[in-house]
Amino acid sequence: MSSIELLIIDNADVLMMQNWEHVLSVFEHLHLQPKKSHDVDFSRVRNWLLDGHAHDYRQTLIFSRIPAPPINNIFNKYCRNFAGRCQINLMESTRFQIGTICKINFQLSQMFHRIECDSPVELPDARFNFFIEKVY
Repeated sequence: MSSIELLIIDNADVLMMQNWEHVLSVFEHLHLQPKKSHDVDFSRVRNWLLDGHAHDYRQTLIFSRIPAPPINNIFNKYCRNFAGRCQINLMESTRFQIGTICKINFQLSQMFHRIECDSPVELPDARFNFFIEKVY
């Protein structure tokens, strides 16, 4: 993991629902110099990797369906490149499809009911009993 030049994280929003600490751990261990050579042919290793500038040459692509602060944190903390950085948000783009909730042709009636309850502990049972007696 010391010489990765292209890092792609696809479905970052799904990874956030799983264990985001694993993603952070991977980023923290990227481009660390190995402690042992393990019979590496150093003539094939680029000099900027050996000099510790690998993070400046890595291209990172992060794809997500939603913008989220943890993804922005990774972008701001770990994604740097000598050529610059770019973040594209398709939610603000005109090419992004608009939802269909505004295309509903009929109106639905919405009713609110007050449920009297003495304590918050009894509230779930009171809601269920109200549903059984009044709604169902």
